[in-house]
Amino acid sequence: AKADVEFSAEVLDLDTALPFPCEFREYVTKAFRTVRGWPTAHFRVVEAAALFATFSSDRSHMRRADGTWLSPPPAYDPIVLPGIASNLADFWSMSPGGVGQVFSSVDELSTFVLG
Repeated sequence: AKADVEFSAEVLDLDTALPFPCEFREYVTKAFRTVRGWPTAHFRVVEAAALFATFSSDRSHMRRADGTWLSPPPAYDPIVLPGIASNLADFWSMSPGGVGQVFSSVDELSTFVLG
């Protein structure tokens, strides 16, 4: 017989004042709200294994046009895959396709995560 396992999803978001990590239900209820006239939130969800296999960033997005840093970079080495300087924009993009799945609302995301 299968054991009953309680599912828990956590969000790692350094851009909020919420706990790190934050339980998914708390995150979506406190981090997002509908503001009239503002675009709705979109989300790209990528499984950890796919992220580690495909993500590459040479930190070029953190530099000014003259090459100086916008902010001091993290102390650890950049995550760069052989032959791919940076594909960060592919993960920022909310266009369908690419790695993972794009959701166009908090409700869609919640249904996907929580079932």
